[in-house]
Amino acid sequence: MEERYQKLKEEREELLREREFHREIEKLLVHDLKSPVAKLNMAGEMLDNYLGEIRDAKDKEERNKKIFEARRFLRVIGSSGRKVSDLAEILKLSDITPEALKKDSKKFNLWERFDETIQSYEHTMISQRELGLELYFKEDIKDLEVNTNISAMRSIFSNVIGNAIQYAPRESLIKSAIYTNSKDLILELENMVTSPINITELKQIFEKGYRLDETQTDINRLNEGLGLYFVEKAIKKGYQGRIDVSSGNSFQITDDKTKDLSKKTYGIIYPPFYETLPSFHMKVSIPLDSLALEE
Repeated sequence: MEERYQKLKEEREELLREREFHREIEKLLVHDLKSPVAKLNMAGEMLDNYLGEIRDAKDKEERNKKIFEARRFLRVIGSSGRKVSDLAEILKLSDITPEALKKDSKKFNLWERFDETIQSYEHTMISQRELGLELYFKEDIKDLEVNTNISAMRSIFSNVIGNAIQYAPRESLIKSAIYTNSKDLILELENMVTSPINITELKQIFEKGYRLDETQTDINRLNEGLGLYFVEKAIKKGYQGRIDVSSGNSFQITDDKTKDLSKKTYGIIYPPFYETLPSFHMKVSIPLDSLALEE
């Protein structure tokens, strides 16, 4: 009788945890869905305008220019559609656990998904924030195949990149590095801030509704979506990994550290004087075993 009672108690607690998880995620998803839906509407309107301009173009050169510009909005539509799909898939998760992430796992190329995610933000980086991003990587990362929940991984990528873009000052540089060591996949992301973030705020950065102090950003936007709250849960609970943040008076992703790595750039790259400016640095470590890598 006691064993039966204990089992029922555990099942009830598990059900309550699942319900609480879904309540939290549903509230955050309502906010997160607004952004890609707004982008879809905007891109649709812009594409419609460009189609009219392509039709009325006076010569081939003007027509080709309009076609090139219109293709940018097709990419926005594609990336926004994928984000809506990913958010719907996350809602299907019963919880963010290793078992839940493996249940709907899929084999895919990690580099392609990361590069694709950064490219989806290029319109925002260039048109709205005038930012540049430098991505450093080891060439072998391009061949890295993983087997995990693709929507969860893309959401991790999207939220850490989106966070950097959101809080970086205008006309500044974001640096990122992705590589593996003997046991982990490492993702580093670093953006400029107007002054170093203090320890108290660093401890609060993964809380729901976290808001960066107005002295450290030129937009001071409330972040109420999945954001870093989801990232921390997915990394620590889902992948049994680590996520470390710090802030100081200079970049940690330095030329010396990246001298042996390949580089790809996105957005607008300004002259290289950023090492002396304050930054916010994030380092994500995911055990390779949790990604079920193919030998």
